[in-house]
Amino acid sequence: MFSRAYSTASHQLRSRLVELLKPNILDMLKKEYGFSGRRPRHPDPFNKTLSVMYAVLYSLATKALIAAGLDPTYGFLHRTRYSTPLTFDYTEMFKPIAVDATISLVNNTGLPELDTDGELARPWVNRAISELYKNLTLKHNKTGKTPYQQIMLKAFCLAKHLEGRCPRNRITFTWNKRNYHTTSEPPHRKT
Repeated sequence: MFSRAYSTASHQLRSRLVELLKPNILDMLKKEYGFSGRRPRHPDPFNKTLSVMYAVLYSLATKALIAAGLDPTYGFLHRTRYSTPLTFDYTEMFKPIAVDATISLVNNTGLPELDTDGELARPWVNRAISELYKNLTLKHNKTGKTPYQQIMLKAFCLAKHLEGRCPRNRITFTWNKRNYHTTSEPPHRKT
């Protein structure tokens, strides 16, 4: 039951991605690649860019889960055909950071280039990772914590939650870029 609800919500989110892209970029993606939203193995530059960013998040999440003493091979939402289903489960709450970074990169610089094998060209892989890290290093206006730090902190809270020592609401992470600032600018204050 939970898995079906999760799948439906995930599908709705993926289909809404197209509304955030600039119309000319969306048209180009549709015409040249048959783009219709998030499809992990689809050969278009948007999905290739997002997959690179997700791979970075998976790496960070696996490291955090292991550091917290959790086994990433046991998960709840993802099927066991994956080698690290807990990593995939845990990363779900951080994926909006990558989605935001991908949309920003594509809207601001145009469609990334693909190499002769149909993969993201090396310079664009570097740009994608750089764009993701811009979001990961923003500081929260109230807590001062970066999403990068939260990946680690939430993993430790998850481990404590499984022992009954951390409330469920402390495990979750919600991305809203308006609640973050760069380290060089002061937090936004309401006047």
